[in-house]
Amino acid sequence: MKKLIPLLIFIFSSVSISSELTPEKIKLNVSRHGYQYLTHNISASYWHVVVIKNIADGNADWLAILPWLAEVSNSDRINSLMLATQLALVKKPLETLKITSKSNIKTAKNSNSFDTSSICTGLFPWVTKKSYLNYYSSAHKSLLAAGETAKKCLKELDDTYDEIIADAARGVLTWGINVIPGY
Repeated sequence: MKKLIPLLIFIFSSVSISSELTPEKIKLNVSRHGYQYLTHNISASYWHVVVIKNIADGNADWLAILPWLAEVSNSDRINSLMLATQLALVKKPLETLKITSKSNIKTAKNSNSFDTSSICTGLFPWVTKKSYLNYYSSAHKSLLAAGETAKKCLKELDDTYDEIIADAARGVLTWGINVIPGY
């Protein structure tokens, strides 16, 4: 019995590890079953704790499947993908721009898309002034350090910043209550 317990622990832990979705498994499932297969196999908690976190951290394997994830996502998931991609822009600007600049990333039923331009603007709904300014500062530094490849994105970020600050000064913009994660 004493020898059986460690074996059972090993077997059960192996099963749970192998059942975890990885970018490779997502690619395989998409190729075998189509995009709809994934909508039934990624829980809301897994989506936020694993998928969104890895994209926001700029994990290259997860960024690479961004087009697949966008294709199967509902509007809530699209919004979280957009936020995660904007956060990845700060941590891994070149990798993020490479994925988003290939083409417009089509979303569910091709009803919408987000691309490099929409990622680079740094627009966040109802965000606090402090959080926005902290994000802008970090994104600006990151894109500046990324060099020539990120020049167009940096210009879009700066142009949007100038617009937002001007609108706030004129009283046209009302700052919100949301905080950008990490900023």
